[in-house]
Formats: sequence, C-alpha cells, structure tokens
Amino acid sequence: PATFEIHWLSIINSFVLVVLLMVFLTIILMRVLKNDFTRYMSTDEEEDLAEEETGWKLVHGDVFRFPKNKMLFTAMLGSGAQLFCMVSMLLILMLFSVVGVQRGAIQTA
Repeated sequence: PATFEIHWLSIINSFVLVVLLMVFLTIILMRVLKNDFTRYMSTDEEEDLAEEETGWKLVHGDVFRFPKNKMLFTAMLGSGAQLFCMVSMLLILMLFSVVGVQRGAIQTA
C-alpha cells in the first residue's frame, strides 16, 4: 500500500504490557532478595557455623566449575550461536528488502 496506518493503540498496549511485566518481575525479585538478605544478616557467626547453607550460597562454588562434557558444551554453544546469528541476519536482510522474497517463494524453492 502507498500509505501505512500506524496502529497506536496496539503499540501503546504492547509497551504497557512490557512495563507491567518488568514491574512485576522487579517486585518479586526484590521481595526474595530482601528476605534472603535479612535472613543472612540476622544470623550470628556462631549460628552460621551450625546452620546449613541454603540458597545462593550453595551455587557460588559452581560458577567457575567446568562442565562434565566441555567439548560437547562448547560445540553446542557455538553451533547455536551460529544458527542464531544466521537467522537474525536473514530476518534483518528480509526486513530491508535486500533479499527479494515474494509470497510463497520460500515454500516452492
């Protein structure tokens, strides 16, 4: 078409939905982190030795540990990144009409 109608209501609706989801996620994360911080700060060192570690304290040692199958992990990560880059570049080229695709041309190729 010669003119494009901008659907402002749809754009505003999508923007408000994204903002609301971000606010809900922030509220949930702040509640959880607040509870964790108050629990960790309220314990004395004597109680800390007797208490079992929970939550993020269990995970902090696993951050820099190598996975069991390093080669398989790196191969899957590399091929996934390559596939993601190829698909995103193809979509960008199609968006700017560099790749001339007509309706149904991909299905008949």
